[in-house]
Amino acid sequence: MAEKEAKHIDEAGYDSSPELAYLYDFIPMYESRDDFHFFVNEAIKSSGNCLELGCGTGRILLPIARAGVDIVGLDTSHYMLERASEKVASEHLDVQKHIRLQRGNMVNFTLGEKFSLVTIPFRAFMHLVSIEDQMSCLRCVKEHLRPDGRLIMDFYQVNPAIIEHLLGREEIEDTPLTELPDGSSLRRTVRIVEAHPSKQVNEIEMRYYISDSESRVRCQVHRFPMRYFYPFELEHLLARCGFQVDRMLGNFNGDPLADDSSEIIVIASCS
Repeated sequence: MAEKEAKHIDEAGYDSSPELAYLYDFIPMYESRDDFHFFVNEAIKSSGNCLELGCGTGRILLPIARAGVDIVGLDTSHYMLERASEKVASEHLDVQKHIRLQRGNMVNFTLGEKFSLVTIPFRAFMHLVSIEDQMSCLRCVKEHLRPDGRLIMDFYQVNPAIIEHLLGREEIEDTPLTELPDGSSLRRTVRIVEAHPSKQVNEIEMRYYISDSESRVRCQVHRFPMRYFYPFELEHLLARCGFQVDRMLGNFNGDPLADDSSEIIVIASCS
């Protein structure tokens, strides 16, 4: 059956669909992303405990724990945390003892402890569309940081050509046909459904095409807004919430932010 003949389409998010949380772990571009080396090194350098906001299924959290660092992972999605819990349970006890998973919203959380390092990796902060939510998150982070603690978060650097390429187009494949452990296969496409430059928000749509062993195809749609940021905007936003920017990097190799950088990695401390 062709994809366009898929029997049904479900719209869901990570907090409402166990399948999307499962599929997350098999997206090749996520598996090959080189950010976890950077965050592991920064966690070790922090010489203390860490908090990861938007920990998902533990892609970054687990390597940090394996390095012997105590880490709390917070996520709003029950299903993402369920997947993370399964992974934690398969780890050696020496790794498990470094991990605590907590369901909560990064906009408003209270954990009752302070951390040497708080991270918001893989552009999770970009899901906070309103200034009120952004500032609420940063103020919560400040309340949970030790006086000498640091905040690290990453964003994509805005590239108008990419936005134009994805906007209003037919679906663009970002995950070619990928075999899954249960015998089914996955293919994913992405596009920007709407762009709102005045709000710096893009409406992203990802379509997951799942084929079973009999070639029956169904489609699950994940649609969400993403708020993009500019470097000086981030500096001012952090300053309003009691932070100072120590460094801005352009990639996970530690190179300074430049015009052609694909990432904006912010390292900040309490001012």
